[in-house]
Amino acid sequence: MGERHESAAAVALLAELPQWKEQVVPAQLRAEALQVLAEVGAQPTDFLRIDSVANLPTEYQQMISVLES
Repeated sequence: MGERHESAAAVALLAELPQWKEQVVPAQLRAEALQVLAEVGAQPTDFLRIDSVANLPTEYQQMISVLES
């Protein structure tokens, strides 16, 4: 999966949020985004999850720890 699929997931999830549901652009892009994901058998919720940072390089782990505090 690449950036294209992550972007499609973000658009699809954004279009479902109450404060964005009535916005024209996300609503129009939602179907296309879901189609992009369907082509690879993915759902929007398959992306953008926060997992363990243990496998990330140390510099990224440090950046994340600063954000968490």
